[in-house]
Amino acid sequence: MHKPKMRPAARKKGGELVLFLFLAAFGFCMLYPFLWMFFTSFKPLNQVYTSGLLRHDWVFQNYAEVWGKMNILSGLKASAVFSVGLTVSQMLTSAMAGYAFSKIRFPLRSACFSILLASMAIPYVTIMLPQFMMLERFGLVTSGPWGYIIPRLAGGAATIFFVRQYCYGIPDSLIESAKIDGAGQGRIFFRIILPLLVPVVTIQGLFQFIYIWNDYLGPSIFLIDQDWWTIQLFVARFSSGQIGSAGAANIPMQMTVAVIVTLPLLALFFYAQKHIVNSVIASGVKE
Repeated sequence: MHKPKMRPAARKKGGELVLFLFLAAFGFCMLYPFLWMFFTSFKPLNQVYTSGLLRHDWVFQNYAEVWGKMNILSGLKASAVFSVGLTVSQMLTSAMAGYAFSKIRFPLRSACFSILLASMAIPYVTIMLPQFMMLERFGLVTSGPWGYIIPRLAGGAATIFFVRQYCYGIPDSLIESAKIDGAGQGRIFFRIILPLLVPVVTIQGLFQFIYIWNDYLGPSIFLIDQDWWTIQLFVARFSSGQIGSAGAANIPMQMTVAVIVTLPLLALFFYAQKHIVNSVIASGVKE
């Protein structure tokens, strides 16, 4: 007696259900550390490991104590200034370089691009000390934030590579038409190319913003003036007990600081996610 065969529609729904359950379980595993961090920030110290996520005494005083012991507003302001300013500068220079390497013919173009890609293999720690000594010789390390800002104004090789690959999808006919109308390279880039690069620039800019916001090594070396300390420097010193002696042993207060630092990134991601999708849909180029 033959068993009835499963219909293709039922088989498809079953596969989609299995995939959904797998992705849901994977997503929960990825989200659980943040949930533990968030709910632990509302726990008293003696219930950190003895209570669940929700079944504990809710303490809201941790945020008030952290706000009073740390100069959070100063750290958030400095991190925002560096992250926004450097991201905009890096995305603009990367867009220019990617456009030049893909659409402008000049001598040794391939060799220059190969050298640029080879620079990705050089670890930052190998050039960190020479860079610091050079900037200190020019007096930029002790003159505010310039020692941290200047080496990071230009975009990196990875971002330039992604922009270059994206530029290959832009028809050359657009550039040729603009040249026939008398437009120069500057006008072509800012009026035609840059609006078409919105999707890749937005995505790479989001990643770069997150990297600069979370950067600790660079600010710890080049930002000597406490007025320009980023939020990551305040967090590190609070966690080690240098700022607020109770922070080193108080897990809920450390989680409180971590929540405060993470929330701006989450808000930025959810805001930029919608614009990334819209820009990808609306910025297609038809030949």
